[in-house]
Amino acid sequence: TTSYTVSGSDVNGCIGKATTTITVNSLPIITATSGTICIGQQTVALTTSGGVTYSWTPATGLSATFGSTVNASPLVTTTYSVGGVDVNGCANYTTTTVTVKPLPVLSANNATICIGQQTATITANGGVTYSWTPATGLSATTGSVVNANPTTSTTYSIGGVGANGCLNYTTSFITVKPLPLISVNSSSICLGQQTATLTANGAATYSWAPAATLSSSVGTTVNGTPTVNTTYTIVGTDANGCINGTTTFIRIYPLPTASLSINTNTICIGSTITITPSGANGYVLTPGNLFSTSNYVLTPTVNTVYSVVGTNTNNCFSTNNPTVAVTVYTLPIISAQSDATINIGQTTTVTASGGLTYL
Repeated sequence: TTSYTVSGSDVNGCIGKATTTITVNSLPIITATSGTICIGQQTVALTTSGGVTYSWTPATGLSATFGSTVNASPLVTTTYSVGGVDVNGCANYTTTTVTVKPLPVLSANNATICIGQQTATITANGGVTYSWTPATGLSATTGSVVNANPTTSTTYSIGGVGANGCLNYTTSFITVKPLPLISVNSSSICLGQQTATLTANGAATYSWAPAATLSSSVGTTVNGTPTVNTTYTIVGTDANGCINGTTTFIRIYPLPTASLSINTNTICIGSTITITPSGANGYVLTPGNLFSTSNYVLTPTVNTVYSVVGTNTNNCFSTNNPTVAVTVYTLPIISAQSDATINIGQTTTVTASGGLTYL
């Protein structure tokens, strides 16, 4: 600030003086705060002081370009210039920088599991610390590696914080596949007489146990020939690799044991015999393939050996094949002398031949 004196002389040579003062005001000292943010996630308040009014440049990322406080959220690290004017109208400037930190680039694997049979291992990368939601089906909710076995397909959100303190998110999807529904028919067979065919459905491949009485231990269809009632376990694997099982059984029906009895083993031709079968529910007598459920009344004309096969209610047939033999005698050829005529009171002799005894 300076005072100046001016002297002036007029035409008469007289001198006069005057004094004037120039006041010099100092510039305002403008200050402003700085800040650090994570890109796209935060806003920093920039505050300036030292003036009365303020202007900010550039406008990029600022909530306003005037005022003592503005909010800044630039996408890259930016230096702002703030100009301040004080009560004297003097202006000054300062700068401040908003540092923008990048978000961590997170990744996590997806997985597919079979419900109730497997656990998926999920690994997150790109951060320093992690948090997982929802917690359902997870072995932990923090850490870079967790195990997951949800019961339904689930999307997990993973929040990761990088070394610079910025937070980002990624997701992991766990697909939960249902187990195959395995079905197999059951069967019943007669002991030693039939083969049971078992067919599985609901999966892509199958294994069977016990395999000792089966035609194969793998495959959709197998044949079984057990000698006792047997339960089999079938394990099926579908196209997703999911496994499920079921059981089936083969029931063994016993064979009937047939027997035969006869009222006589020798007859004269034209007479009948009665053959009585037992031990089963139905019978087929040979020769003749005669079916009956009770006795056979027959009139054989030649010596014959009869055998029978018995069947029970399960259509199993006997294999012991009992037999009875019948001897058929031919009738004697009887002859007698020619007719004769006598007078009353006379006698004649009548002679017969061809037999042993006569009547």
